[in-house]
Amino acid sequence: MPTYRADDDTPLHYEELAGPDAVGPPVVVLAGGAARHPVYLGDLAGLAERHPLVVPHLRGIGSSPAPVEPEAGSYWRQADDLEALRRHLGQDRLIVAGHSAGTRLAVAYAVRHPDRVAALVLVTPPSVHLVDAAPDAEQIAGRLGTTEPAFAEAWAALAAGPDVLDDEGFNDWQRRVAPSSYAHWGPAEREHASVGRYGLPANRAYFSVDPPADLADRVRAVAAPVLVVAGADDAMTGLAPVVALAGLFPAGRVAVVDDCGHYPWVEQPASFRAAVDAFLDEVVEVPLLGGDVSEGVVRVGATVRRHPVEGAAAVHAYLRHLERAGFEHAPRFLGLDDRGREILTFLDGEMGGRPLAPWAVTEDALREIAVIQRRLHDRSADVSLPDGVSWPPPLELPGVPSLFGPGDADIVGHNDITFENTIFVDGRPVGIIDFDLAGPTTRVLDVVTTLRYWAPLTAPADRDPALRDADAGRRMRIFADAYGLDSRQRGELLDVADRRFTRAWHAMKYRAETDGGGWARMWADGAGDLIRRSQAWFRTERASLEAALTGS
Repeated sequence: MPTYRADDDTPLHYEELAGPDAVGPPVVVLAGGAARHPVYLGDLAGLAERHPLVVPHLRGIGSSPAPVEPEAGSYWRQADDLEALRRHLGQDRLIVAGHSAGTRLAVAYAVRHPDRVAALVLVTPPSVHLVDAAPDAEQIAGRLGTTEPAFAEAWAALAAGPDVLDDEGFNDWQRRVAPSSYAHWGPAEREHASVGRYGLPANRAYFSVDPPADLADRVRAVAAPVLVVAGADDAMTGLAPVVALAGLFPAGRVAVVDDCGHYPWVEQPASFRAAVDAFLDEVVEVPLLGGDVSEGVVRVGATVRRHPVEGAAAVHAYLRHLERAGFEHAPRFLGLDDRGREILTFLDGEMGGRPLAPWAVTEDALREIAVIQRRLHDRSADVSLPDGVSWPPPLELPGVPSLFGPGDADIVGHNDITFENTIFVDGRPVGIIDFDLAGPTTRVLDVVTTLRYWAPLTAPADRDPALRDADAGRRMRIFADAYGLDSRQRGELLDVADRRFTRAWHAMKYRAETDGGGWARMWADGAGDLIRRSQAWFRTERASLEAALTGS
């Protein structure tokens, strides 16, 4: 079982649950009880199928040792254990889910470490200590008591308390009061109630430190998104106080699950999963494979978040122009989030490589990307930028001429349509992403950049295996025909390609030295040498490429 060290050097244990399709950062799940073994949580109605779950054994429970001092086992102090777990997991922020008494620990962590909380999921939380809503648990209990004899017996036992206050007596009492936590008492509920032993010393320690008197005010300062899940028939917490708790959080919301009590994932698993999945789809940040110089790109639901680059305002205006022009193959720019990151629509599908998939390099795919680029160019001949927004000036490289002169740009182009920046569905290109390098250019130059990767204009030994035996000249001709290059453009293309190789080497070297990051990594990995080898191959093969391209 995985182990981490608390700040006091105590070894604490946790379980990991994840299905084969689970992606994204882990959800840390805190058991209730208080002090019940987390086995009763199961996989939360299959939540682990989509999201990795990390389930700590709290102090004195399961494999984690009892605290030397009871206060160390309080939910208020165990917030420090969660922070140590966050560091151990290597997460910048945590998604924390808690059930019942486990929500007290989740809230304690959120108010003590608000900058380290990505989201909270509070399942049937006790709330009367935080809100002024009138308690309604007794009314719910009275209503349910007419439907099942076991309920009345359980509530009588709950009111009486344990007969013997030791560990065995406490667990026996928990078994007798168990029906009071459900809206039904059928086979599934009976089986669930029998799972997960309670620890009396850990239970006492859990409540050994009182939270601060201003806890409710501190909850109001937690900015993270919060989902509160309430059982409509929860006679433990009631309904009204739980609903009111969601209102304390600035970004709180509530999901009321009908016809269930304190364990919604047991009594109404489909409704519970739907509510939690919908919430996590909005808040979970799933890292995406960025390009060579794109870092920190994540998916959040149906959107992509990424840090803006130089000239981002012009790119944003360009994407809005493409949306107005009806270009359906690019993400839409939706604005900036509260962390200053771009919000873009997520294009569903898969990218072509690395290494390249066989379906990405078919001649049909080549024709499709040529058609998409032509559509892009036709809608990019007249792009107006808002007042005060301009494209970054062209990179000045001493002694290296520009690839086109002032006033020669006839479009705004993508300038980097690689396989990695192409989205495929069923083996067909349907979209292009990563417009960071977009800017004024010429049709021919932007086509040359695309052919650099798609023909490819590279020596066979340096190609991806899927294109190692490709006939670059034939693929250039297929692309040119599908795009609709005229004879003048075809005549210019090879000259532009040769000059682009020269400038690309100098530009790459400059970027590596001045910008560092991904540019420096590519240069250190031999990108400059690759450009030189590709240019040498291109010059050797130029005559045959020209014959294939022009049909001469």
